[in-house]
Amino acid sequence: MITATVKKYISNPSAKLIIVSYSPTGGGHTARLLNIISMALEKKSIPEDSIVMFHVPCPWEGTPRSPLVANLAKTLINRQINVWIAESDKSIYGYLNKETGGSDDASILQHITRFPQRNVTPQSARKDDSQKTITELTQCVSFQTDEDCKNLPIISAKNLMNSMAATFGREIMAERCYVLTDMDPYLQKAAQVAGVPGKRCLDQQNHAILLNLNDSQLNILPKYALLSKVLGGYGEQISHIDLGGRNTLVSISNITERLGILSGTPKYIARLKIADLLLSHALPAEKIKEKLADANRPFSGVMAGSLVQHGGDAQNIVYVYAHKKTNIVARCVNERMCANDPLFQRIIFLFCGPGAAGDFNAMHLAYIADADGITTAGAGTIGEFAYLRKQAGCGSRLLVLPIEGHNEQEKNADVISEDNEIKAFVVRTLATEQLSDSLLRFVSDQPKTREAPCTMNEFITAISDQNSYVRQAYDRLFNNDIAINFKNIEQVEQIMNRSPLLKATRKYLKLVFQALNATEKEANSSIQVMLQQGMSHTFSNVKELNNTLLSSMRLAQMIGLKEAEDADRLPLLSEVRRHFSALAGGGKPSVSQSTKLKEEFGEFMVTGF
Repeated sequence: MITATVKKYISNPSAKLIIVSYSPTGGGHTARLLNIISMALEKKSIPEDSIVMFHVPCPWEGTPRSPLVANLAKTLINRQINVWIAESDKSIYGYLNKETGGSDDASILQHITRFPQRNVTPQSARKDDSQKTITELTQCVSFQTDEDCKNLPIISAKNLMNSMAATFGREIMAERCYVLTDMDPYLQKAAQVAGVPGKRCLDQQNHAILLNLNDSQLNILPKYALLSKVLGGYGEQISHIDLGGRNTLVSISNITERLGILSGTPKYIARLKIADLLLSHALPAEKIKEKLADANRPFSGVMAGSLVQHGGDAQNIVYVYAHKKTNIVARCVNERMCANDPLFQRIIFLFCGPGAAGDFNAMHLAYIADADGITTAGAGTIGEFAYLRKQAGCGSRLLVLPIEGHNEQEKNADVISEDNEIKAFVVRTLATEQLSDSLLRFVSDQPKTREAPCTMNEFITAISDQNSYVRQAYDRLFNNDIAINFKNIEQVEQIMNRSPLLKATRKYLKLVFQALNATEKEANSSIQVMLQQGMSHTFSNVKELNNTLLSSMRLAQMIGLKEAEDADRLPLLSEVRRHFSALAGGGKPSVSQSTKLKEEFGEFMVTGF
């Protein structure tokens, strides 16, 4: 079927070849990327006989693959557009600490430093026994039904793009091929090699907030080695998502229309409608107790203060979307309400999650009501708060709780805390403060009155604005819109990509992590490391490895540095030398010591997660 599709595609000069990939982390990357393809379809930028190739990542943390891919694929097929699909062998992949909810950067590093060994190590948990590793385009799946998304064959970005170039020819790759990613540097690199010009390649990203755009030299410090890889910098265009710069809330209009909230509706009436709706979903005490007893599931639902019998009784509405901290907040709120704390008697707390407010999007209801919020610091929630404050006339406040150790979330929180327009409405947990104390401070400081427009006009206008990030990416890739310019970011990322020190640091990380894995239980055998696929190096024993680490010259040669003194700048080199010197001296291998050193690397490196 794929061969016949290729012939039909080649015979139609208007048809496009589009390759799509994204990071599986969380789920936000999936939706926001696929929306770009949906817009291109809506605007007739993908003609009949075109081919869309989904190079999908492996499922994230055991979470089933998003149905959005299959749903979009079926829509494309109905429009006479061909869909191929296969799984990537390498995905940029975030991990979370299951106890704290914090970013597990050590596991992120572990995942990426194993990439060169992926075809020689024992079968990984991410790969089903029925999955095949393929090398040719014709071995990919031609999508027809949902079943085609199961047990996908695995193909590397390099093999995929090389096979496409061989199948379609360089002219088509240069003139009719488009590459769209959300955090897949491997596909962007392979596309460049296969002859796809940078103007037809685009990476949608929000991690550039971590860069210093005023002094590019500050971005080539060794701690940014992994971030450099995540960002790409192979000549592709960038569609940068900043905090609150564009509208991402168009779908809220579906709720306002459903509830009869119009541009001329007074704000207090809109708020009253939402409060009444939330009260109809308020949980009884026994149900709250039952939900709080389930520590493995984030609490969701509505808690209403004892004096809130009708929507008009609520002095405030507070929404909560705080990942692992959600249950901590829920327990604190429930305790204060059960104690009849006057601060909590006239508040409705909306804990966002599936079914929290029937079939409504709980957070969108909160936005319409101009509710205060308690959230983590992801780009989505922080960006929406900033947009509503700046563009929609909202008077809401935010208690922001960035996920610990998450570089991007910490930076997002810092940015809005320093933004002159909105910093007065942002509350942070103090260094010496427990979360329960932060909650009490946040609730007690709520303003008695709200400075906001009298009607919903400004809000409705803001959420109706078609100037979205989806439109931005669509215009850059399919319309070659040069008015949207991120040249400063693109240049910095390309400088980072070309940095010999950052490249060498990534090889050093592979050397260290692979060596730690090999010696954490037994240190008397030979140690094989692979700094790039197909090229291994074997140390006869841990002493030989240690001698290499102790010699700046030998270490520099192994990881590709020209100057020995540059090796002395590598992350945690003293700690690494101390660890392997102890093993070389007869010290007992220790999984805990190996894990501790990996965690220190996780704290030191800027991963972007």
